[in-house]
Amino acid sequence: MSEESPRQRIRKIRQESQRRLRELTVQLGESLLKSKGVALPEAQSDRERLAQIEAYKNFIRDKTRELETWSEHREHATKRGMIKQGFPGSSWSGST
Repeated sequence: MSEESPRQRIRKIRQESQRRLRELTVQLGESLLKSKGVALPEAQSDRERLAQIEAYKNFIRDKTRELETWSEHREHATKRGMIKQGFPGSSWSGST
């Protein structure tokens, strides 16, 4: 009985995590599509591809909304003088 090396265990854990993330992404995408009334393709590969695309579109929309909200809060704080205005096109705010 040979034991796995730490590197092999890490690789196996990483592969399992990636597989699980892919499954959950597909499940999320399928749920989103079904909630919109979209008929899913019969072919498993087409269904998974379409579901993944929908899940990633949803993720991008959420992150974009989060970034816009953060930018609005930062802009309001700058107007109130709570933080210094950074350089145009820079994320530096002048504070530490």
